Amino acid sequence: NVKEVSPSSVTKYTGTIQRAWKISSKNASVEIHKLAYGSKITQNFQKSQDGAMDVTSKNVTYQPICDIAIITCAPTTFKYAITQQVLGTAKSKQEDIAKKVGAIVAVNGEAAGAAKAMAVRNGAVYQPSGKDSTYYMRLYKNGKCDFGPMNVRNQNQLVSAGVYNTVRYQYILIENGKKIPQNETYYHSRTVVAQVSENKYILAVGEFMPSNWLADILLKYGAKNAVVINGGNCSYMYVKGIGNVTGTKATQLKDLNKVNIVETEFFGTSGLLGLNSAGKQKLGAPCSDEHNIVYVN
Repeated sequence: NVKEVSPSSVTKYTGTIQRAWKISSKNASVEIHKLAYGSKITQNFQKSQDGAMDVTSKNVTYQPICDIAIITCAPTTFKYAITQQVLGTAKSKQEDIAKKVGAIVAVNGEAAGAAKAMAVRNGAVYQPSGKDSTYYMRLYKNGKCDFGPMNVRNQNQLVSAGVYNTVRYQYILIENGKKIPQNETYYHSRTVVAQVSENKYILAVGEFMPSNWLADILLKYGAKNAVVINGGNCSYMYVKGIGNVTGTKATQLKDLNKVNIVETEFFGTSGLLGLNSAGKQKLGAPCSDEHNIVYVN
């Protein structure tokens, strides 16, 4: 079972650890930090950016948070689950996918645009005739990590060379130990996959945190390579058995095993959580269009 531990009992790398948990299985050991980093931010949320809002814009002040799962496991324990293969449907909630594969920790995988792209998934070529992607982060059976292309000409060679999973990303935060600066001014939550060493990985969700801050945190935690693979409302860190960590009464959140909860804490009090006047979910609702997840079990 997942166990909450004192923030003072875990190693502090940076920022302020607000809460911490530990969970393990026969395959993996995981320590999770809910980390406050940097000063509070006042952001003007806009209907043009977040279409479910009932108002044109709204200023919200919040503390950026990074939820970090530090995972010690064999490289082949760090896996993908394809929703279609696991549940027989192209789309579903991460909660359902994670439970089906027995994940102890998971984050939502790549955005919908990657659903038809060829990939290496758990040591085998997936969708060999799918569309090419320019570059991937490539994770190997021996724990190596690099960046490079995958296409119809090299896909089998990659598997032969030991590539176990390819991670399609929106942008790179860290490559070979160096921060890749990003320029953004409108913040959403971001899902991150990172490699620390041959047997240590990070799954993270930056909650409305500037990408450059997120990269700084991951460097402090020892990440050598890190990419953002998804973002927005769909950003979701699942931890088996963690339950409702905030006590929220929001119907779309209260029954989830979900660690990242900034949307509950400030979207709810700012009138941005729930249904809008058109009956659609506002910000902060869980997505039901997860095509894959990254997990350990």
